[in-house]
Amino acid sequence: MSLNKAELFQTLLKQSDFHPSDGDKEWLHKGEVESVTVYKNEKLWKIELSLPNVLPFSLYLDLKRSIQKAFHSICTVDLTIVTTDPVVTEEKVRQYWNYACKTSGVDSPICNKAFEEVTLSFREIIMSL
Repeated sequence: MSLNKAELFQTLLKQSDFHPSDGDKEWLHKGEVESVTVYKNEKLWKIELSLPNVLPFSLYLDLKRSIQKAFHSICTVDLTIVTTDPVVTEEKVRQYWNYACKTSGVDSPICNKAFEEVTLSFREIIMSL
């Protein structure tokens, strides 16, 4: 008998030894594993999760680190989270901004300086979506 997507997500949390607080469990309770793509030669697993909402940044980092740590001896994990009903707030954007800039793959002195110095307003961000 194979597991459904929600059961796979719960199994992943257990394998990752991830123990969210009671408050954090609310953010994760409808989580699902959408896909796992394995690249044997590169020792890379691309894991795509589905969650209802954008996680608080600290919870996202804890989850990502836990999953990466659990599998580090056999592969590198590239984690993607897709949201089905995201609520984007100014606070969430601010929390994710520096991380997004640093992990964007852009490596240009001009762009990096602009990323560091820019302060976007919530209105500007929503208008660009």
